Amino acid sequence: MKRCNKESVYVFLSILYRTLIVLGLLQYFIGGVYFNTQNRFPAINIFFWNENEYSAILAIFTPLFFLKQSSNFKYVWIFLSIYLIAYNDAKLAILSLIIFFGGYFIMKFKLFRMRYIGFGLIGLMGIMVLFFAREYTIQGKYTIEYFISRLANGLFTGTPLEHIGTFNSRSNAVIMGIHEFFRSYMIGIGPGNSLLMIQELIVPGQEKWAAYSMHNFTLQLVTEMGLFGVGMLAFFVLEIKRSIGGTFYSPNLIWLFFFSCVVSITLLSGAWSNYFYLFILFYALDFFKNNEKSKI
Repeated sequence: MKRCNKESVYVFLSILYRTLIVLGLLQYFIGGVYFNTQNRFPAINIFFWNENEYSAILAIFTPLFFLKQSSNFKYVWIFLSIYLIAYNDAKLAILSLIIFFGGYFIMKFKLFRMRYIGFGLIGLMGIMVLFFAREYTIQGKYTIEYFISRLANGLFTGTPLEHIGTFNSRSNAVIMGIHEFFRSYMIGIGPGNSLLMIQELIVPGQEKWAAYSMHNFTLQLVTEMGLFGVGMLAFFVLEIKRSIGGTFYSPNLIWLFFFSCVVSITLLSGAWSNYFYLFILFYALDFFKNNEKSKI
């Protein structure tokens, strides 16, 4: 039992992280499908259900690997990890890493390390970036302002968008999730019922381009389990606050890491579809708790 501590768990996960990258590179260069897995060619998913599940694992562990490893060779592994994520076109995984590493380097300035004030300034900078980049086109067709305005309108009217494409699907998860939360008198629609909620919106003949689940872990908990799901999320936030006490890392950096997880976790096919991701998420609480500067 003494050997099963956070250091030994980290060593195990770091070895597994490298193994996942090597297996991904083998599939990238050689092709083929691993035993008893789904064929997602040309995407890389190794033994995960799809490339998004695989990319989410790389995205959540990369920041921990970056913080803990002392050797400069770590940047090679991180580069390979980001390359595989980008190759899989996992935009949300890339966004989660941009949030973490962007915030990490911003926090080199002492002002941004100040609790609450610094994190608030980072959030304000993010909003300003969205404002000035509102005309930036996604997929060469739609602007950021277009997506946000449609989402806001859908939330206000409770009207879902045409269920075609990943952006519409994820927007509908937010629109219908919040709508059903209040419609159920905040007790939730029941575990698993969000799958039916999303699938009822699929346009016949467009099944190939539609999502079959909410792809939003936090909102799925709230939609299905109501106030009990809200309580679960609140309990997790309290655990994050407990992990901050006495840690070597900046409290704002810890909050930034978990905020990046809110982004990468939306890649998962369902709330409980990737236990490996959830294990790393809960392990991160112990990783930051009373963590000294010791590195591997």
